Amino acid sequence: MSLSIQNNSRRQAYSSLAAVRLISGITAYEGEVINLSGHTTEGDGGGGDFYWDDSSTATDNNGTIVKLADTTTGRFIRVDQTRISVRMFGAKGNGSTDDTTALQAALDTNAVVYLPSGKYKITSALIIDPARNRNCGFTSDASWSAYPYTAQTGSVAWDGTKEAIIFYDGSADATLAIIQASAEAVGTEPDSLFSNNIYGLRMENVLLDGNAKAGFGFYGIRMVNPQITNCSVRGTTKHAWYINGNYSGSFNSITACFNSGCGISIGRAKIDYGWTTNNKINATTFNDLHAFANGSDKAFNETSNPIWGYGVGMWLHRGNNVGSVISEVNDGVGTYWSPSSGSNIIESGYTELNNVWASGGAGTDAISEGRATRQWGIWFEGQSGGVSLGNVFSNIFIAAEGIKLLGTEPSSGRPEGGVEFQNVTGANYLTSAWANFRLINCNSELINALNGTAPTGSQQFIGGIQVGNNSAKMMEYNEGSFTPTVIGSSASGAQGYAVQVGKWTKIGNMMHINGYVVVSSTDGNATGLLRIGGLPEPAVTLGNYFAVSAISYWFGISSIVSGGIIASGTDYIDINASASGATTTINATTISSSTRFRFNASYQLS
Repeated sequence: MSLSIQNNSRRQAYSSLAAVRLISGITAYEGEVINLSGHTTEGDGGGGDFYWDDSSTATDNNGTIVKLADTTTGRFIRVDQTRISVRMFGAKGNGSTDDTTALQAALDTNAVVYLPSGKYKITSALIIDPARNRNCGFTSDASWSAYPYTAQTGSVAWDGTKEAIIFYDGSADATLAIIQASAEAVGTEPDSLFSNNIYGLRMENVLLDGNAKAGFGFYGIRMVNPQITNCSVRGTTKHAWYINGNYSGSFNSITACFNSGCGISIGRAKIDYGWTTNNKINATTFNDLHAFANGSDKAFNETSNPIWGYGVGMWLHRGNNVGSVISEVNDGVGTYWSPSSGSNIIESGYTELNNVWASGGAGTDAISEGRATRQWGIWFEGQSGGVSLGNVFSNIFIAAEGIKLLGTEPSSGRPEGGVEFQNVTGANYLTSAWANFRLINCNSELINALNGTAPTGSQQFIGGIQVGNNSAKMMEYNEGSFTPTVIGSSASGAQGYAVQVGKWTKIGNMMHINGYVVVSSTDGNATGLLRIGGLPEPAVTLGNYFAVSAISYWFGISSIVSGGIIASGTDYIDINASASGATTTINATTISSSTRFRFNASYQLS
């Protein structure tokens, strides 16, 4: 077949790329155009216009670049590459044709390629390799269903052809990922080089189906600024989503359902493969993570294998924001969290019916089979070294499930770095192996059902606390003990004591004290005014300042005690007596071996 076109006066039409390759004896001018009515057959969606590039030696990719059989130099190049479709590379999406080569060729154009509705069968992994791929991925305008094909009920028939599905139908392989975005094979940690970064990966409205044969759905390592939106994975045997070494970017509305292993696994490669660098997740946004019906292999065991069969598992490093995590009806725990650093936050979430999903019928759930003692909505595992500090769960509803805190205590000795639970409701039990956590505005059932170590985590307000429009701030809150004594103002005397108990609370510049002191012996040398000494701090020095102390109980002195006074700048209570309607002081010589006082007071500090 020959072709002769001059000045684009006519446009030759061809039915397939194969027909174009058979063109011989071409005498076309630079930029001249032919029309293709289909990639393989007419009307299959792979057609379009191609122009002649007289000097091109680009590799024929069976979609956008075509080399003629009898030419070395010169190529037909697809004119419109603004929206590259997998159909341009011969993908059928009919559920039976092997579309692996076509989908891989489309990815290798380094474009975000369009995936029309259909079931695209593959028999090997689709590789996104940083050595050749950048700013690529798949996008579709279809809407996926959580349920496999005909399993979705309703008035409208649903067989999967209305979705954009990439499903694996090769040999069963636990190490195979449907989409493998990594410089190395699954499980091998890439070198920490910029050349191994995968930039700008994008996926939208795509469903990956492992078909109970692929170990992984989406496997992404060393990604920078990926944008994954409204995508789902089902039917895998190990991990639906396996994301490690990510920096920045966002994962929005991603779902894992009906996977026999784990749902969404983020930063887990240290656990599985011993990675030390490229497992870390930093500065990434995750929003609307939804995981349900995962863990049907029933390998979860609360004691021996708690990190399996979960809905969402996160081993975040630092600075990550997670909005809305929904984990329900999984064989394992709902949400497993084990951060390796700080400043990670889950801003909202929901858990329900975890550990009670009977995937094999009644009685096959984890609790019935003795693999779980309770339903666990959240399981937090502190990492060794106490580095899991400053992490927050906020606005989470846990539907009649529990929270478990295990592992190494986060930032032990630094209460400000404790794990924080804010506005957590619905939970009905809490088991804790350590104390550095805090509960803020959580439901009383959770607080009252604590099993284990009570929380000691605290919040710091370095600049103080201001209430309302008043400019005054409360700068300090503290608590402690002191040792009260019974003394004279002129000479203290040497008293022995059976009891000396004092407690104080300092709030801002106010000191609140209470105590009980019991004298057991005295040398009789106390003189002057009778006092209770040893207060934790002196009162403010201020003209005419007096604070009143209540003496609720006294014994072993001859006077009727009416109370006490803490004067300006002093750290003792002068004890007063009532006599003929007036208040008088009491002499210290009345101290006996049975003298005792129970007292409390509040006074201002400097």
